[in-house]
Amino acid sequence: MRHDALLPPQVHHVAYLVDDLEAAIRNAVDTFGAGPFFVLRDVPLDATADSEPVEFKHSAAFGQWGSLAMEFMQVDSYGSARLASAMGDPGPRVGHMAWVVPSLNDTIATLDRADLPMLMRARAGDIEFAMYDGRRQYGHHLEIHADSDGFRGFFQLVRDASVDWDGEDPIREPN
Repeated sequence: MRHDALLPPQVHHVAYLVDDLEAAIRNAVDTFGAGPFFVLRDVPLDATADSEPVEFKHSAAFGQWGSLAMEFMQVDSYGSARLASAMGDPGPRVGHMAWVVPSLNDTIATLDRADLPMLMRARAGDIEFAMYDGRRQYGHHLEIHADSDGFRGFFQLVRDASVDWDGEDPIREPN
C-alpha cells in the first residue's frame, strides 16, 4: 500500500535554538567553516497561536554549511505560555527542520489530519510559514514555508554568499 508523504522529501533548512546568536555564528564559522550568516534582528512577525495573535520576539541568522542551509534562532519572548512550553528549554538544541511546500493551506490540512499540533502560523512580508510540534515523533518541531519569491530570493542570497567565501565578514545584514 502506498502512503502519500506528509512533507516533500527534501528538507530546506535546519534551525537551532541558541542563547547567544553571535556566539553560535562564530562557533559554526570557526568549527565547521559555515557561513557567512545574514542576521535579522527583532524579526517582525504577524503571528497567531491557538487562533490568537501572539508577539513572538526573536532574532535569526541564516547561513550555509556546504549544501545545508542553517538557521540560528535566539528567542526573547514566545508571546504565550503554551507556545513557550511547547518550544521547550532554551538552547543550544535543534529547534526545527523546515520544508518548502507549494500550498501552505493544503499542507496544513494534511498535517492537521495527521494529528500534528500546530504551534504557530506567521507571516513576515510575503514569507509565510506554520510551525508544528513534532517532538513526540521526531524530537524537534517541523516548519513548513509557502513557496514565494521573497523566500527563494533570500535563501539564494545566502547560498550565493557562501560560494568561494573567504571567511571574512561572517556576520552580515541582508540588503
